[in-house]
Amino acid sequence: MPVGEVQFGVGRRLREALETIRLEPRRGSRRVPVRPVLMAEVKFFGRHRNGMIRDGVVRAIAPVA
Repeated sequence: MPVGEVQFGVGRRLREALETIRLEPRRGSRRVPVRPVLMAEVKFFGRHRNGMIRDGVVRAIAPVA
């Protein structure tokens, strides 16, 4: 079940890989949605005032069934 979003900058090689799972963005949005093909378990140590997690650590990654 999707429960959030991930924001990060990507280089050219990762951007090319993400093109295969890219969905159509909302009009005027700078965000580009992708099909949920991976599931990540993330441990984190607190939150910032804006709600984003602080000090996230990826513990496991698995394909979505």
